[in-house]
Amino acid sequence: MNIVIANRRFFPYSGPERYMFSIINTLQQDGCTVIPFSVKRTQNIPTEYSRYFVNPPYGENIVHYRDANPSLRQKMRVFANCIYSLEAKKNMLRLLSENKVDLVYILQIDNDISPSIIHACRKHSVPVVMRLSAFSLICGSYYCMRDKEFCTLCVTKNPLQCTKYKCIRKDFLPSFARSISMVVHNFLRIYDYVDAFICPSDFLRRTFIQAGFPEKKFYQVNSFVNPDDYQPNYTHSGYALYFGRISWEKGIDYLVRAQKMLGEGTYPLYIVGEADDPAYLENIKTIVETESIPNITFLGYKSGNELKEIVRNSRFIVAPSVYHDNSPMTVTESLAFGKPVVGSDLGGIADQIAEGCGFKVPSKDAKSLSEKMKVLWENDALVAEYGRNARNHFEKHYSPQQHYSQLKHIFMKCVQKHQ
Repeated sequence: MNIVIANRRFFPYSGPERYMFSIINTLQQDGCTVIPFSVKRTQNIPTEYSRYFVNPPYGENIVHYRDANPSLRQKMRVFANCIYSLEAKKNMLRLLSENKVDLVYILQIDNDISPSIIHACRKHSVPVVMRLSAFSLICGSYYCMRDKEFCTLCVTKNPLQCTKYKCIRKDFLPSFARSISMVVHNFLRIYDYVDAFICPSDFLRRTFIQAGFPEKKFYQVNSFVNPDDYQPNYTHSGYALYFGRISWEKGIDYLVRAQKMLGEGTYPLYIVGEADDPAYLENIKTIVETESIPNITFLGYKSGNELKEIVRNSRFIVAPSVYHDNSPMTVTESLAFGKPVVGSDLGGIADQIAEGCGFKVPSKDAKSLSEKMKVLWENDALVAEYGRNARNHFEKHYSPQQHYSQLKHIFMKCVQKHQ
């Protein structure tokens, strides 16, 4: 098959991109031709198909909108792209006209690309499969959170709630843009033209069905990583680890409080990752310093083999999210390395941590988090046992073969429907 994969980034960045490059490699090994569709960035992996990529509103060097100093014209372009990108639609139409394409697989297209490309696919009768990494289709803030509490007002009332409560960075304009984009997408019923939705967690699948999406279009398919790239290590170098995005919804402040409760023993904690909001990270560091919280080391952003070695040599992993995290790749990768996980009993993380692979703790409960961390600090045999269980669980439920078998079945079903 010839498959287009659409994602707003075509370079290693976070979990969705790690998944994207893994599935591209798997598809190519199965004889498929993969055509990327993305946004022009200087960090992109070179590809002959970059001629179809969308121009970024703030220039190719800007990855985060917060790093830009935009003109009014650029702001208006971002606003338009959030709602319906005519450029993305035009470029996708050209791609589909110039290449034989059997299916389009959409990952993350918010803001830069927009769902306008779905209409382009419909015009060419090309089936569309969409993988959901968050709640962006039903929630203005992407996380189903408002004032750091679970919220579904965009579903139960209307998307204008995002504007009313300034859910995007407490700023009226981006919140208004998100509200209008959701209103327009709902009015156009654009997601009716998606043939299948892939949900990495059953929690996400259930949430969308409860929001009114047709159950028959939703499939729960676990994420995966290549086990050959994640050789398990049932020993360790004596530190607990959080790795991933550093932002409030990931619960880092509760992790820091839990670390404080551990006391003065030898309980090193490494925190690895880049901050969405640098001010949040600085606030966390200030708390650590002013309250003299011991044994916390901030290692900054790491990637590739360097990150893998840090994870592989950890004692256990902590995933203290305070929102319904979908199915974070960090947890999948931790299981692959044979690492016990202490994570929040919320969303996809609760699905990922099986019995005997770690501990699930109530969200925002630093005391419970600290207690379970201490259990793993004080019991070497349990760490080794849970580590082996974690690897076994990974091999049974998160293998590339299982993921691709399910995905290929869905792809073929959608292609046959359009023939």
